[in-house]
Amino acid sequence: EVAVRGELQGYTKAGSLLSQSIAVTLPALGRKQVVIGDAFQNHQDIAYLAFVSDSGFVAGYTRFSQPGNRASLAAGTGTRQGWFTKMEKDGWTGIAFVNTETGDAAVALTAWDENGAQVAAITLPLKPGEKFVGMVNELFTSDLRDAKYSKFKSDRNVLGFTVSGSGDNLMLDGLHCLDNYVFTK
Repeated sequence: EVAVRGELQGYTKAGSLLSQSIAVTLPALGRKQVVIGDAFQNHQDIAYLAFVSDSGFVAGYTRFSQPGNRASLAAGTGTRQGWFTKMEKDGWTGIAFVNTETGDAAVALTAWDENGAQVAAITLPLKPGEKFVGMVNELFTSDLRDAKYSKFKSDRNVLGFTVSGSGDNLMLDGLHCLDNYVFTK
Protein backbone atom coordinates (compact mmCIF):
# COMPACT_ATOMS: atom_id res chain seq x y z
CA GLU A 1 0.00 0.00 0.00
CA VAL A 2 3.02 2.27 -0.48
CA ALA A 3 5.08 3.09 -3.53
CA VAL A 4 8.04 0.78 -4.23
CA ARG A 5 11.25 2.13 -5.70
CA GLY A 6 13.68 -0.08 -7.51
CA GLU A 7 16.06 -0.57 -10.36
CA LEU A 8 15.71 -2.83 -13.37
CA GLN A 9 19.16 -4.20 -14.15
CA GLY A 10 20.23 -5.97 -17.33
CA TYR A 11 22.73 -8.85 -17.32
CA THR A 12 24.70 -10.65 -20.01
CA LYS A 13 24.53 -14.43 -20.52
CA ALA A 14 27.78 -14.74 -18.52
CA GLY A 15 26.19 -12.85 -15.59
CA SER A 16 27.90 -9.47 -16.02
CA LEU A 17 25.88 -6.42 -15.04
CA LEU A 18 25.42 -4.05 -17.97
CA SER A 19 26.24 -0.39 -17.40
CA GLN A 20 22.72 0.91 -18.01
CA SER A 21 19.91 0.31 -15.53
CA ILE A 22 16.40 1.74 -15.36
CA ALA A 23 14.94 3.42 -12.26
CA VAL A 24 11.40 2.15 -11.66
CA THR A 25 8.79 3.40 -9.18
CA LEU A 26 5.73 1.24 -8.71
CA PRO A 27 2.75 3.22 -7.39
CA ALA A 28 0.94 1.93 -4.32
CA LEU A 29 -1.11 -1.13 -5.39
CA GLY A 30 -0.11 -0.32 -8.98
CA ARG A 31 1.85 -1.79 -11.84
CA LYS A 32 4.31 -0.67 -14.48
CA GLN A 33 5.08 -2.14 -17.88
CA VAL A 34 8.57 -1.73 -19.32
CA VAL A 35 9.30 -2.54 -22.96
CA ILE A 36 12.93 -3.59 -22.81
CA GLY A 37 13.61 -2.77 -26.47
CA ASP A 38 12.49 0.81 -25.83
CA ALA A 39 13.91 1.33 -22.33
CA PHE A 40 17.47 -0.01 -22.75
CA GLN A 41 19.97 1.37 -25.26
CA ASN A 42 21.71 -1.95 -25.97
CA HIS A 43 18.79 -4.30 -25.35
CA GLN A 44 20.25 -6.96 -27.67
CA ASP A 45 23.02 -7.55 -25.09
CA ILE A 46 20.54 -8.41 -22.31
CA ALA A 47 20.17 -12.12 -21.48
CA TYR A 48 18.05 -11.57 -18.36
CA LEU A 49 16.86 -8.85 -15.98
CA ALA A 50 16.82 -8.41 -12.22
CA PHE A 51 14.58 -6.02 -10.32
CA VAL A 52 16.31 -4.78 -7.16
CA SER A 53 13.95 -2.87 -4.89
CA ASP A 54 13.40 -1.49 -1.41
CA SER A 55 10.63 -4.07 -0.84
CA GLY A 56 10.35 -7.84 -0.93
CA PHE A 57 6.63 -7.58 -1.66
CA VAL A 58 6.59 -7.24 -5.43
CA ALA A 59 5.52 -9.56 -8.20
CA GLY A 60 6.21 -9.43 -11.89
CA TYR A 61 6.40 -11.33 -15.13
CA THR A 62 8.15 -11.36 -18.45
CA ARG A 63 6.61 -11.92 -21.84
CA PHE A 64 8.05 -13.86 -24.79
CA SER A 65 6.73 -13.21 -28.28
CA GLN A 66 6.77 -14.73 -31.72
CA PRO A 67 4.57 -13.65 -34.63
CA GLY A 68 0.96 -14.24 -33.58
CA ASN A 69 1.77 -15.64 -30.10
CA ARG A 70 2.89 -14.52 -26.66
CA ALA A 71 3.76 -16.39 -23.47
CA SER A 72 4.22 -14.93 -19.99
CA LEU A 73 6.35 -16.23 -17.11
CA ALA A 74 6.14 -15.17 -13.49
CA ALA A 75 9.23 -13.57 -11.94
CA GLY A 76 11.04 -15.60 -9.29
CA THR A 77 14.02 -15.72 -6.97
CA GLY A 78 15.26 -19.27 -7.47
CA THR A 79 15.07 -22.74 -5.98
CA ARG A 80 17.31 -25.79 -5.59
CA GLN A 81 14.93 -28.26 -7.19
CA GLY A 82 12.03 -28.23 -9.57
CA TRP A 83 9.90 -29.99 -12.15
CA PHE A 84 9.24 -29.07 -15.76
CA THR A 85 5.90 -30.66 -16.52
CA LYS A 86 5.98 -30.55 -20.31
CA MET A 87 8.11 -31.59 -23.27
CA GLU A 88 6.49 -30.58 -26.56
CA LYS A 89 6.29 -33.54 -28.97
CA ASP A 90 4.95 -31.70 -32.04
CA GLY A 91 7.39 -28.80 -31.99
CA TRP A 92 10.13 -27.75 -29.62
CA THR A 93 10.87 -27.06 -25.94
CA GLY A 94 13.67 -24.84 -24.75
CA ILE A 95 14.91 -24.85 -21.18
CA ALA A 96 16.72 -22.08 -19.29
CA PHE A 97 18.51 -21.77 -15.97
CA VAL A 98 20.03 -18.72 -14.26
CA ASN A 99 22.37 -19.18 -11.28
CA THR A 100 21.11 -16.57 -8.78
CA GLU A 101 23.90 -17.12 -6.26
CA THR A 102 27.54 -16.01 -5.90
CA GLY A 103 29.05 -19.52 -6.11
CA ASP A 104 29.27 -22.06 -8.93
CA ALA A 105 26.18 -24.27 -9.35
CA ALA A 106 25.86 -27.85 -10.57
CA VAL A 107 22.39 -28.49 -11.99
CA ALA A 108 21.48 -32.18 -12.37
CA LEU A 109 18.72 -32.44 -14.98
CA THR A 110 16.85 -35.71 -15.57
CA ALA A 111 14.15 -36.65 -18.08
CA TRP A 112 11.38 -39.12 -17.14
CA ASP A 113 8.76 -41.16 -18.97
CA GLU A 114 5.05 -41.29 -18.10
CA ASN A 115 5.64 -44.23 -15.72
CA GLY A 116 8.30 -42.43 -13.69
CA ALA A 117 11.28 -44.24 -15.22
CA GLN A 118 14.39 -42.16 -15.85
CA VAL A 119 15.12 -41.74 -19.57
CA ALA A 120 18.16 -39.44 -19.55
CA ALA A 121 20.40 -37.36 -17.26
CA ILE A 122 22.92 -34.55 -17.59
CA THR A 123 24.70 -32.15 -15.22
CA LEU A 124 25.04 -28.51 -16.22
CA PRO A 125 27.70 -26.32 -14.57
CA LEU A 126 26.72 -22.66 -14.07
CA LYS A 127 29.01 -19.87 -12.88
CA PRO A 128 27.58 -17.16 -10.58
CA GLY A 129 24.97 -15.15 -12.48
CA GLU A 130 25.35 -17.26 -15.62
CA LYS A 131 22.34 -18.07 -17.82
CA PHE A 132 22.07 -21.35 -19.73
CA VAL A 133 19.61 -21.82 -22.60
CA GLY A 134 19.25 -24.98 -24.66
CA MET A 135 16.78 -27.04 -26.62
CA VAL A 136 15.72 -30.09 -24.61
CA ASN A 137 16.22 -32.47 -27.53
CA GLU A 138 19.84 -31.26 -27.88
CA LEU A 139 20.74 -31.39 -24.17
CA PHE A 140 20.60 -35.12 -23.70
CA THR A 141 22.50 -37.75 -25.68
CA SER A 142 19.83 -40.39 -24.94
CA ASP A 143 16.69 -41.02 -27.00
CA LEU A 144 13.91 -38.77 -25.65
CA ARG A 145 10.94 -40.26 -27.56
CA ASP A 146 9.42 -41.58 -24.32
CA ALA A 147 10.30 -38.54 -22.17
CA LYS A 148 7.29 -36.63 -20.84
CA TYR A 149 8.74 -34.32 -18.18
CA SER A 150 12.00 -33.40 -16.48
CA LYS A 151 13.28 -32.64 -13.01
CA PHE A 152 16.34 -30.81 -11.71
CA LYS A 153 18.29 -30.60 -8.49
CA SER A 154 20.97 -28.00 -7.88
CA ASP A 155 23.45 -27.28 -5.12
CA ARG A 156 22.63 -23.54 -5.49
CA ASN A 157 19.46 -21.56 -6.08
CA VAL A 158 18.66 -21.27 -9.77
CA LEU A 159 15.76 -19.89 -11.76
CA GLY A 160 14.38 -22.42 -14.22
CA PHE A 161 11.77 -22.22 -16.94
CA THR A 162 10.77 -23.70 -20.29
CA VAL A 163 9.35 -22.14 -23.43
CA SER A 164 7.64 -24.43 -25.96
CA GLY A 165 6.28 -23.91 -29.44
CA SER A 166 4.26 -26.10 -31.75
CA GLY A 167 5.62 -27.26 -35.08
CA ASP A 168 3.04 -25.16 -36.95
CA ASN A 169 3.93 -22.00 -34.92
CA LEU A 170 0.31 -21.59 -33.75
CA MET A 171 1.13 -22.19 -30.07
CA LEU A 172 3.69 -20.70 -27.69
CA ASP A 173 3.77 -21.26 -23.95
CA GLY A 174 6.11 -20.65 -21.07
CA LEU A 175 6.23 -22.58 -17.80
CA HIS A 176 8.41 -21.85 -14.81
CA CYS A 177 9.60 -24.79 -12.78
CA LEU A 178 7.30 -26.15 -10.12
CA ASP A 179 9.29 -26.33 -6.91
CA ASN A 180 7.08 -26.54 -3.84
CA TYR A 181 3.91 -27.77 -5.48
CA VAL A 182 4.84 -31.39 -6.05
CA PHE A 183 5.87 -34.03 -3.53
CA THR A 184 9.44 -35.13 -4.19
CA LYS A 185 11.28 -38.19 -2.95
